[in-house]
Amino acid sequence: MPRVTASDVSVELEKHEIQCSERWTQNWNRLKKIEESVKELDSNTDAKLNKIDWSIKGGLGAVILILLSCVITLIVKLW
Repeated sequence: MPRVTASDVSVELEKHEIQCSERWTQNWNRLKKIEESVKELDSNTDAKLNKIDWSIKGGLGAVILILLSCVITLIVKLW
């Protein structure tokens, strides 16, 4: 078995550093894409929840108006 020298270790370490650097760059780019996707999903979710909120408010408003008109109609008929 050949003896490992400091030069051999240095060459292997340099290769390792290059590979790690490339992996970190790739992972950093992936993380940035994921972050952008999460922000977009959050924005879309907020918009949809806002629409649902207004739909519920509109529906409740309509129910209240119908109930008030029924009450007023009953009061007028009974009077």
